[in-house]
Amino acid sequence: ISTRYAAKGNILIGAEDPDEGMRAIDNLLYFSGSVGENMRVGYLAANKDVVVTGNTVFGGGTALVVGDWTSATVQNNTVGGPAEIVDLRDSPSGHAWSGNRYYRIATAAAWRTGAGTALSLVDWKLATGLASTDVAVAPVPSATQVVIRPNQYEQGRALVVVYNFAGQGNVSVNLSGVLASGQRYEVHNVQDYYGPAVAAGTYSGGSITLPTSGVNPPERLGRSTPTPPRTGPNFDTFVVVPLN
Repeated sequence: ISTRYAAKGNILIGAEDPDEGMRAIDNLLYFSGSVGENMRVGYLAANKDVVVTGNTVFGGGTALVVGDWTSATVQNNTVGGPAEIVDLRDSPSGHAWSGNRYYRIATAAAWRTGAGTALSLVDWKLATGLASTDVAVAPVPSATQVVIRPNQYEQGRALVVVYNFAGQGNVSVNLSGVLASGQRYEVHNVQDYYGPAVAAGTYSGGSITLPTSGVNPPERLGRSTPTPPRTGPNFDTFVVVPLN
């Protein structure tokens, strides 16, 4: 919703001063539409080292931007979207790319080099000498992906992230690793966390059903920046809250 940062990144690692020892690990990112930079690693200064691994990054004008690192490890990420997939704003020297999966047509000019040239995946690999094990697996995902992350500090609390690629009206979420039988709970959509619960009850084991139609974000207070987009039904994030 920022009007000052045109790229509107979900994650930006970088500054005017050099960074080192940076890590972007296991993030789950989504951008509505096809503008902005979803994850950007490297900004203005020349940096030392970064590891980008295990991330899921979908959407944006560019899904993943990497630049200005002496050493960069980019591996086992899932990256996709309707526009540009990767922009490598750097010399490939010192970079190690492996095991990344891309959801985009492999022949699309969606991978950009440090020279500013947009290429197909095959040509980008040839131009950079990187990513011999990276693959474009499909133009778009076909199956809905549900990720459950129990809170390590509070038993019964968890984050549930849904990439609703199949366009389902609801999803089944197994909370056996989160809630104890007989435990009361509520589930809130993070786009309106203080609004009504989207699900509630006493847990009896197995799976519960969560709606994936999305909710309207609440009205902003004290600022005139644009209203955040409603991400459902394409993407929803929920918090499971224990009540006892």
